[in-house]
Amino acid sequence: MLRLLLIFCLIHTILPAKAQDTIPWSRSSDLEKEGYYSNLGFTQKAIRVGIIQNSDTTDPLRYLKINNPHANSIILARLNGDTLYKTGDFLPFQNRPVYFWDFVLPIHTREWNGDSLVLTIDNTGETQVFFLEVLKAQAFEKMKSGDTFMYGLLLAYAIFFAGMFITLGLLKKNRNNIIFGAYVLFSLLWVFNVEGVFYQFLWNENIFFQHASRVFFSSITIGLFVLYFINYYRDIIHPIARKIFYGFLGFLVIRLSLVLLFPGIRLNTESKYILLVIGTLIIIAGLILLLTYLILLFRKKELIYHNLGTAICFLFILKEGLKLTGIDISPFPKQDDYVSVITLVCILTTISAIYRDWE
Repeated sequence: MLRLLLIFCLIHTILPAKAQDTIPWSRSSDLEKEGYYSNLGFTQKAIRVGIIQNSDTTDPLRYLKINNPHANSIILARLNGDTLYKTGDFLPFQNRPVYFWDFVLPIHTREWNGDSLVLTIDNTGETQVFFLEVLKAQAFEKMKSGDTFMYGLLLAYAIFFAGMFITLGLLKKNRNNIIFGAYVLFSLLWVFNVEGVFYQFLWNENIFFQHASRVFFSSITIGLFVLYFINYYRDIIHPIARKIFYGFLGFLVIRLSLVLLFPGIRLNTESKYILLVIGTLIIIAGLILLLTYLILLFRKKELIYHNLGTAICFLFILKEGLKLTGIDISPFPKQDDYVSVITLVCILTTISAIYRDWE
């Protein structure tokens, strides 16, 4: 098993470097119609993408939207080297050209076709995944309003269910309900943080929180669900398996402690890269083990519906973990933020509908 993990790390160390040697070019009109998606997994160098602008004197303003709020450095420059924008997570949130959770860069087309741009995205030591699209001003405002409405509904929906589970747990002195309610709440915080929604509202000036919050919310969310799994199935799980699962919880605590106690790690790209690769692989292995054990529990017919909802939870977290390695199991990777929201709603609905303690 250790040998396979080392080979996996080596492959993901070598392949991204080869993939970043050439610059892929796309026309602005193509980015407006289809966009450009790339998931390189763990990276150790910056990547560049070329954009060939199309002349349009009737409506010259366009917005280049980078659907990834977690990029260390972003530079948009003309082909001759003139820098238009320089932003990224290494600067406070309010430095961004447009106040929105994703990186949005306004660009103006020229009257001649030779105007080309080069976008450099540097996420050295972390995961490199992004979706580029070009939007007209009206389309951008429409998308922005739609996203705000969607996240507003998710916020209300999740807080309602989290409050109901926690209240019910306190009234009935049921620890499972309290743990699941906390999981719902932190799942919401995780999704909001992954999509960058929290940056502009809560810690737009604190650069450390922009980095540490990703590990914090993911570790707490995964840990709470593993804890819920152990408690809900405590009479069924084998004692040895229970110790292994508690060991997995211990790893999550160590992972979180390293980030909070040693903030300088984020500035050392080599250390950050190694810890990210090892940590992600351990989390994926742990989730697969938990999911395998859950499959064995499907023999309990009285738990079939709860097992199904629990399996969706594990698959959702596993999807996020695999995405870090460059593997997309979502059928719509370009719209992964919407997939995450829909999946979370399905998890809450499934578990809530079949939970017997509502009675």
